[in-house]
Amino acid sequence: MNKILPVTLITLMSATPAFAGNTLEDHENLRATLSEAGVVTLVNTEECKPGVDGYYWSKGKTLVVCQDNSRPNGPLVAWTPNDLDTFRHEAHHVVQDCMIGGVGDNRAGLYFETVDELKEFLLKSSLTKDQVLKIIEVYKEDGVSDKAILEELEAFAVARDVNASTISNAVEAFCF
Repeated sequence: MNKILPVTLITLMSATPAFAGNTLEDHENLRATLSEAGVVTLVNTEECKPGVDGYYWSKGKTLVVCQDNSRPNGPLVAWTPNDLDTFRHEAHHVVQDCMIGGVGDNRAGLYFETVDELKEFLLKSSLTKDQVLKIIEVYKEDGVSDKAILEELEAFAVARDVNASTISNAVEAFCF
């Protein structure tokens, strides 16, 4: 799924606090792990239009991050907390892609085995109820399926509360 959000939703989502396993080096290790799994990570492609933070394209095995302070086809610039959050979000979509079949088969599934487990994770996450409701509203307005909305909610919460090292371990566990 694309992490394409209106400015109002981005404003609601505060930057992820720094914590162990979430350094720039940890994110570079995540990129290397994704590469080993067959996923290409690109930054600031021509698809990086205003309002697009990034996306994961399963069939193309491609993860794209659109940096806040760059432009389409622009140079790599210093990573912001939102850029890193986007990278973790899209990397979790890779994990979801590997939950059913394998990377690149366009058959995603939730990391959590049941919707109840996902709900419990969301309740314990740092996402507020208003943020969860806004995510649901935005994706419903875009005509996204209920299954895909659950995948987005999971990816938002993971990006917010799970460090890059742990996501890298999940890629290794499910995509190799």
